[in-house]
Amino acid sequence: MTNAMSELRTNVTYWLLSIVFVFASWTAPVRGAEIQLRSNAIVGGRVVLLGDVAEIVAGSEDERAALAATELLPMPVVDAQKSLSLREVQDLLALRGVATGLHHFGGASEVQLASAPAQATRQSSAYRPNGSAARSAISAVENAIAKHLTRNVDGDRNWKVAVELTEEQVALVQTAYGRIAAEGGSQPWHGRQQFVLRIGTGEKEVTVDAEIQSPDMVVVAARSLAKGDVLRESDLAVEPAKRGVAQRGAFRSLEEVVGQEAVRPIVAGQILDMNYVRAPVLVQRGDVVTVYAYSGGVRVKTTGRSRQPGAKGELVEIESLADRRRFFARVADIQVVEVFASAAQATPLASREAAATQR
Repeated sequence: MTNAMSELRTNVTYWLLSIVFVFASWTAPVRGAEIQLRSNAIVGGRVVLLGDVAEIVAGSEDERAALAATELLPMPVVDAQKSLSLREVQDLLALRGVATGLHHFGGASEVQLASAPAQATRQSSAYRPNGSAARSAISAVENAIAKHLTRNVDGDRNWKVAVELTEEQVALVQTAYGRIAAEGGSQPWHGRQQFVLRIGTGEKEVTVDAEIQSPDMVVVAARSLAKGDVLRESDLAVEPAKRGVAQRGAFRSLEEVVGQEAVRPIVAGQILDMNYVRAPVLVQRGDVVTVYAYSGGVRVKTTGRSRQPGAKGELVEIESLADRRRFFARVADIQVVEVFASAAQATPLASREAAATQR
């Protein structure tokens, strides 16, 4: 009786694994998008989108835009805050039909959400220009302030200035014929600041308020790093982005980078993006790994051999130690992978038959 039960249990386990492996075999070994969770996100709408909380790099702009527009959950009431963990984001995407196993997730372990603050009420004396001449006057003042900050504060910073002028100030600037010099401002050189403008030959002065926007910040290497180094907070620094330096895809906070692994040598001062770091490799090629197969609430544990390295969340090819069958599984932990039959993207039978007919 005991032998019969043991044989029945073995047969059931093999049958379940076979079903899971069939589903897994239909999952194409295609590397999906890179989805890097931010540590903080300001949400302007009533619904939190994936693009609000994560930086997305995909193979095409259409794919990136589609992922960015994926709705996650309603935004809490104004001024309320909420946090989302990386796992919660993955679960919400799965509920929306996104095959999370095809994409690489990284960045912060948690994102703090905040509603965009209501726009501050503008002073009644502020002048909203309707004509090109008025807009030119405001642009001239902004350029003069930016030039003053570049010369006297930081020549590498990409200064962003926004001013509001009264009608009288606009009229005065229009008489300057481009001869405007600015001075003033104070530490910390962002937020609302006051400047003095010298108009024309300098006989006329006018005081204006300007909003100095905080510069874009990027994460850089504080020291040289070798390939394979796991980055610590002491290895990194956050600095204002320098004008004219490419920074597309750059990390903006330390939380996005700490704990990542360098994939190439990095020199001190290098701006860091996903081309330089990745999640630490948890499964190496040739490792014997524990495989957890899930199907309909049932979990089966077995072992296999990894045929390629992989970081957490990545798909790797696994070879069964029992029958050498190959399938793809998602890395979950050190030498642990998972297969979810219900999450596999299976090609409909009619589509497969049509493709076979075409071939």
